[in-house]
Amino acid sequence: MVIVPAETPTPQAQPQPQAQPTAQDTRLKELEAENSQLRAKLAQSPENFEERVKYYQRKQELIKRLASLDNSHQTIEEHINEVSKEAAEDLFVSDSYKLTVTVKNGYSSEREVLNFRNPVIISDLLSFVLDKVGRKRQQVQTEIEQ
Repeated sequence: MVIVPAETPTPQAQPQPQAQPTAQDTRLKELEAENSQLRAKLAQSPENFEERVKYYQRKQELIKRLASLDNSHQTIEEHINEVSKEAAEDLFVSDSYKLTVTVKNGYSSEREVLNFRNPVIISDLLSFVLDKVGRKRQQVQTEIEQ
């Protein structure tokens, strides 16, 4: 008489418990991802000398533009703060600020089209311009980082 044991799963058929990723495994994956990003960025850089010169001149131009936008942004913020103080005082006419729109008549003469002294209107306009400058700063910053 032969005794046949009940079917027991073979070690190959048993599901293996999945190993928990270690901190080292996680770090390795992060480094591999960073490596592939840096390789892609390196592949985008120009190959020959003339192209590299143009590439870095463009970056330098963008950095100068960003510095100019930063200065404009800071100046506009300062003036928004000042004109907002006058707007908070509920003055209809500002003594310190005036917004003038002119049109050119010929070579050197200009004619005034609009003239605002209301601090609320001036503050709103400066806030609008500040938003546009901020968006342009972000766009230039992104282009520099590419």
